Amino acid sequence: MAYVPLTDFGDDPQRNNDATAGVFIHDDTHPAAAIVHVFGEATFADTATFESMIVSVVRIGRPVVIDMRECTYMDCATIGVLVRAAKNLGDQLRLVIPRGSQGYRMLDLTSLLRVLHVFDAIDAAIAPIEDTVPRARLRIV
Repeated sequence: MAYVPLTDFGDDPQRNNDATAGVFIHDDTHPAAAIVHVFGEATFADTATFESMIVSVVRIGRPVVIDMRECTYMDCATIGVLVRAAKNLGDQLRLVIPRGSQGYRMLDLTSLLRVLHVFDAIDAAIAPIEDTVPRARLRIV
């Protein structure tokens, strides 16, 4: 029996050490929407954290924009989180995923681009939301 190193099976220990886990940051500075930034690789191991981040942002009561411009990889579990969020939020969920990225291709292959609200930039994702947010009215006392 011949010895076959682990790297021949795609289990390169160095690659696994270099892999970046998903990091999720909630940006609450925009007045019309809550923005969740996704950095690194969003995988099955991160879905609980990602989903709880979205749930906590939804409780704020504003539309949610998920910025995945810095997301280098997402798997089907991450797509499941996005689909569940879209089912609950409807038009209030917007995704920012650049064309040509791995995430965009995944959504295209699964035909989810026709269902989800996907934009190339945060400004484009927020612009339609700002049109639906009621304007604050001043009261004269």
